[in-house]
Amino acid sequence: MEIKTEFRRRFDARFDELKWLYYELYHGDSQGFDYLCRLINTYYSERREPLKELDRKREKDPDWYRGNDIVGMMLYVDNFADDLKGVAKKIDYFNECGVNYIHLMPLLESPK
Repeated sequence: MEIKTEFRRRFDARFDELKWLYYELYHGDSQGFDYLCRLINTYYSERREPLKELDRKREKDPDWYRGNDIVGMMLYVDNFADDLKGVAKKIDYFNECGVNYIHLMPLLESPK
């Protein structure tokens, strides 16, 4: 039996769900799904080792995001700091507030 890489094992374990969700959202666009899969593989191979180690740690605890050590903030970039460069200037503020997760909205122009 061929030994699967760490990425392949994790990807294969979630492949069916990922495909189902993608096809539901994009109406069975197989070319788009194939492209997404190639991107995921590429980005994983370029991922820095400290982040891969964090992935491994989180994989051992599937409820990691429910812990009390996660403090999130959702913000509208344009209202909070005009643009992404402005958000980057606020990193000290996020640290002061204990925020370690930021959900940025919207990054692309939204329809009215």
